[in-house]
Amino acid sequence: MQIDFKNFDIKNILKRKEFEKKVIQFSKDWFYHSETVSIQTSGSTGIPKVFEIEKKRMLNSAKMTCDFLGLKEGDTALLCLPVQYISGKMMLVRAIERKLKVIISVPSSAPEISENVEFCAMTPLQVQNSLDKIHLIKNLIIGGA
Repeated sequence: MQIDFKNFDIKNILKRKEFEKKVIQFSKDWFYHSETVSIQTSGSTGIPKVFEIEKKRMLNSAKMTCDFLGLKEGDTALLCLPVQYISGKMMLVRAIERKLKVIISVPSSAPEISENVEFCAMTPLQVQNSLDKIHLIKNLIIGGA
């Protein structure tokens, strides 16, 4: 699945896989007239928690990352992180802020990378399992573990 936030229309997205549905739900939540979105922690350092974060703070962070990496409207990003956590949500916020095309890859320890992309975020394990395709990614940020 690919989403072009330059020409985004939520009504055109109907039957999708479970992960794709989560991507669509976050997109709906983002464009809803609320100043915050819910974020769930992974629970890696304790009990998972849900809290609200201001959209403007997420947008500011996304803008700084996109500016630093030189991402521009129409560039392609690969989303291979879960959208129920901040990592996946921020990938979508960056795409929304910069009007990127997003290739959706169901999160796994070995993401599907089949074409050149300007931007991707991965965990160290995903990077380790993708070394043979890493040359297809121009800008890669690595986090989480």
